[in-house]
Amino acid sequence: MNGYVLRKGDLLTARDGVGLITKTTKNYIYYLFKGSVCRSKKKTIWEYHDIKNRVDIKYGSMSRRKKQRKMRTLDLHGVKHNDADEEIRKFLNFVELPCSIITGKSDEMKKIASSIVKEYGWDELGDFVNIRCFNYDPSIKSSLKFLRRTPWARKKVEGLYLELLKEN
Repeated sequence: MNGYVLRKGDLLTARDGVGLITKTTKNYIYYLFKGSVCRSKKKTIWEYHDIKNRVDIKYGSMSRRKKQRKMRTLDLHGVKHNDADEEIRKFLNFVELPCSIITGKSDEMKKIASSIVKEYGWDELGDFVNIRCFNYDPSIKSSLKFLRRTPWARKKVEGLYLELLKEN
């Protein structure tokens, strides 16, 4: 989970070879790879680094380099439920929103949705995330079904849950 802001001159290493970062913008990283200039989204690079462990980063100079806190992902697949609370708290202490936590289809997701509903109620939740399953005939079952299929709504609800965890 230790990552720093990427800069010109850093190396991205993967199975296929090594890429030298030539330019960074707000959303993209440009790098030289096998004689060609390539472009990738920063979010994609961090997903491959954090989750899939397919990209390794070799940093150049470490002077005045800040930690990368946004666009980070925590994958809880394979983590025991007893250890999940500690992993989530460590992750939340390190990152800033937007971030994502991948939970899968477990009873824990029901717990997350239920705790948010208890805290805010359906009316307030419908105001925060304007989706039909929160505003018209709301239920946990219909909400979970919709959230599994709709990434943008799931991110909003997970963000709300993260805020709720930080408050407690």
